[in-house]
Amino acid sequence: MVHEGPVLPLLRRVAHPCYMYAAARSVALLQSRWGGLFRDFLATAEAVAKDRGLSPNDTIWICTFANSQFGEDFGPSIEESPFAQAVKASEGGTVLVVDRSGGSLTRMWCALELKLTIDYNKRLEVYTPSGRVGSKRVTSGPLVEQIAGFDVTRCEASEDADRRQILNYLVNPSRECEGLVVDDDGKLVVSNGWQKQLASTERVPDAADARRRADGSLEYVFEATLVAKHATELDAVSELVRSKVTAMTAGLDER
Repeated sequence: MVHEGPVLPLLRRVAHPCYMYAAARSVALLQSRWGGLFRDFLATAEAVAKDRGLSPNDTIWICTFANSQFGEDFGPSIEESPFAQAVKASEGGTVLVVDRSGGSLTRMWCALELKLTIDYNKRLEVYTPSGRVGSKRVTSGPLVEQIAGFDVTRCEASEDADRRQILNYLVNPSRECEGLVVDDDGKLVVSNGWQKQLASTERVPDAADARRRADGSLEYVFEATLVAKHATELDAVSELVRSKVTAMTAGLDER
């Protein structure tokens, strides 16, 4: 029987997800979000394996399973995180799984992996439960339209500190720790063995035109300032991803 619900409840039955894949050289990195339906994820994984002619001996690194969803230290920097390391090691590039709600397009870690995939000149493909975007099966529809509306500044993360760090990195990798608690050596300070901490938690004033998060809460002053000051750089990231995926949708990018 195939699990029908979100992936996260399924993970609660696994004490130690497949951490070994984080260090393995993989044929492809299958990127999804833990809140998607497992049936959709499984259908997409099978489609990727069929389209690429993968065998049972080939490795697919799946971030949802390779990283603990209940608290894990992702390393001292973005480039040393398992996400970045997996993108670098993947011989077959990255496959973004866009579920029925388009949820992966709203997740900050997914946005980072997309940007890194392009920066590292890796192969990028986007799949929906119906198949590969750009193929005869998937050329239009709501999910493809959601891809076209991708905006990295509207992406969210379970941990606000992760979101802040990634936005910093996308603006300037050397400044990724700004607005986070660091020690005297400039290294991130974590609590509970893994949680990074915000150095400032002030919110923007409540007003009709105030910047708000996806859940309707007021944005942090730090992020609002960062987005306003570096709108050009962050818009360029969003446009880079949109143009890459749009080319695939039109069948112009087969890499």
